Amino acid sequence: MGKSVILLEPYRHVGGMTSSGLSALDVGNPATIGGIAREYFSKLAARYGKDLKFDNYFAHTGGDIVIEPSGAEKLFMEYIEDSDITLRFDKRIRAIQMDGTKILSITMNDGSYYHAKVFIDATYEGDLMAVAGVSYTTTREANSTYNETGNGFSLKKYNSSIYWGVPGDNGRRADRKGIWDRDISISPYIDPTDKNSGLLPTIKPYQGEQNGEEAEGVQAYCFRLCMTDNPDNRIPITKPDNYDPWNYEIQRRFIQACVLQGDVMDIRWFTKLDPLVNDKWDFNTATFGSNIPGLSWDWPNADWDRRQELYDYQRDYHLGLLYFLGNDPVVTQKLKEQVRSFGLCKDEFTDNRG
Repeated sequence: MGKSVILLEPYRHVGGMTSSGLSALDVGNPATIGGIAREYFSKLAARYGKDLKFDNYFAHTGGDIVIEPSGAEKLFMEYIEDSDITLRFDKRIRAIQMDGTKILSITMNDGSYYHAKVFIDATYEGDLMAVAGVSYTTTREANSTYNETGNGFSLKKYNSSIYWGVPGDNGRRADRKGIWDRDISISPYIDPTDKNSGLLPTIKPYQGEQNGEEAEGVQAYCFRLCMTDNPDNRIPITKPDNYDPWNYEIQRRFIQACVLQGDVMDIRWFTKLDPLVNDKWDFNTATFGSNIPGLSWDWPNADWDRRQELYDYQRDYHLGLLYFLGNDPVVTQKLKEQVRSFGLCKDEFTDNRG
């Protein structure tokens, strides 16, 4: 459009979630995908010999739209280069200069500053908007705030599905509920029979809010791992330096309860996995998978150092969970063997050990 653009990236990668591991996309009706997004997905699919048909309904996740993170990032970089955009890495906002409600310039962590006629905040967290004084919330507003019915605190009392049934090849039962949603009653307390003994790691206490009241908390975060079962491209999961099996006591009790009820467990009890291309898989999370309840609550308002701490903790927890599932005595042999057959990809996220 004849405008000059400088793109300031806080880290060293562009593309957001689709180049960072979210490789099997939730689509629904593909006819709703248009514009640059349709062009992007069509170009990406064409590199794998696929011609996307946007007037056909395909799978909830994956289907014809599956992405290798490295391939996604490569295409984003091509867009940037073709558009003659100036890209700057490792630029994290530190301060802002304003005239009333107008942004004049922004100063970055390294002391550099940028003037522009228009500033666009394209981050997930909205950091530029926050320092510019734009109002926001990191709570779930009460139903009464906007006269709605689905906001605020929500306590759902699940009736434990003692008999889970035998799911199909797609990991779902006839009612579409997936193995990764398996629910079963287990104790969250250190001493399973003593509510005063404290809570297991990663479990947050119930504060006693009523349904519909304002409540703290944003949705849980996890890594969307790109994994492979190709031995030639696999980085085996090894024991993390700070591994503590007690961190996975809730998973241990979950396994014991499922086995007691007759479940023939496999890897899908802990991760939803979708096939990609080139022997790669998109690993998501499950009821007792890689999500850490509450770890995400600090992230939006945290400074860069604190975000790095949260990132490191989530990474170590996730790698530790994979090691636990592949090695702990409580894990069934079938599940161990499945988990051990996967590893991180040598050719993905090459600057971050896969």
